[in-house]
Amino acid sequence: MKARINEWFRTALIMLGESIKLREM
Repeated sequence: MKARINEWFRTALIMLGESIKLREM
């Protein structure tokens, strides 16, 4: 269960980072 939450959290962080990168461009 914890691993699954960690995986989702990592995906959310990547999505957030990508949106920030696009905004900075």
